[in-house]
Amino acid sequence: ALKIATLVTVHVKDFSEPTANIPPLLAGDKTIPDGSIDFMEIVSQEKDSFLPVAVDPKKDLVMLLYTSGTTGFPKGAMISHYNFCAACTNGEIIGIEQKDIIIVLFPLFHVAGYSLGMLVSVHKGLTAVLIPRFDPEDMLDNIERFKVTIVFSPPTAYIGLLNAPEFKNHDLSSIRITVACGAPVPPPLQKEWEEKVGTY
Repeated sequence: ALKIATLVTVHVKDFSEPTANIPPLLAGDKTIPDGSIDFMEIVSQEKDSFLPVAVDPKKDLVMLLYTSGTTGFPKGAMISHYNFCAACTNGEIIGIEQKDIIIVLFPLFHVAGYSLGMLVSVHKGLTAVLIPRFDPEDMLDNIERFKVTIVFSPPTAYIGLLNAPEFKNHDLSSIRITVACGAPVPPPLQKEWEEKVGTY
């Protein structure tokens, strides 16, 4: 038995713009199972109503983040508060500033979405544009619309963006930092992105 004391539910529509390109699997109506608490109800409470919790950052877990199981059975990776603090330094390493606007392609249940997207955004207090699913044209539209300055994506996403029929018609001049993760980046891809976008 997991002995879970509280189950908190959340829905992608809670944080989505009306125009967001939400995958059909996630676009259903919001339901709150019996015995669970809606996340939006929690955040609407006065902050003084939350009781302080004693935490040992180096020892206490903040989350179990499950691996994908691509090389074996999925496992719950034990993530401590200190792991989260360390992940926040990613922003310092690459020079992220509070005025930056980051586009987050990875889902927040993925370690990249969490550490490279959410934690860095919260730590630095910058704006994050969340993408519910990858669609090259939609991502290009969002980069241009929100004047995104930082892009974290796997190499395959950069290939998809470069190959999008309308790529050349989008203004991507706001991008100042590009980071690839999840797989090695072929040198020809780096060269093409740098030539067409100006960052690599």
